[in-house]
Amino acid sequence: RVIWNNPPMIYADEIAELRTIRDMRKPGDYAMTTSSVYTPWIFAFTDFQETIAPGWLYWQKWDITMWKEFRQGVSDERRLELLRMYGDHDIYIFVGKRDVLHLSLKKFIETDPHFTKISTYIWRYSPSY
Repeated sequence: RVIWNNPPMIYADEIAELRTIRDMRKPGDYAMTTSSVYTPWIFAFTDFQETIAPGWLYWQKWDITMWKEFRQGVSDERRLELLRMYGDHDIYIFVGKRDVLHLSLKKFIETDPHFTKISTYIWRYSPSY
């Protein structure tokens, strides 16, 4: 198989949205991805600022068990607890085309009042909605 027949690692519309995170966030706010597939992209296209990603980077406050609780758990209260570990800052969560969210996490993001859908791939978590 020839490499140019493979799909891109990240699509142009995803890059454009990642750049909007860079422009929207205030000092202290975080960018986040729930998939390590997007870790280098979210870090790079948000100008190497505070980035939360599974098992990566300086700002990581969760261990693998906590990531599993957030991604696959059944307790929305526990998810909020985990997000509160990042203080009183907004978190811009990028959910790209390759992300497959666990059904309970998808429902949580779509229905909890702390979250606002910003665009096709971006949700903003606000600790004080």
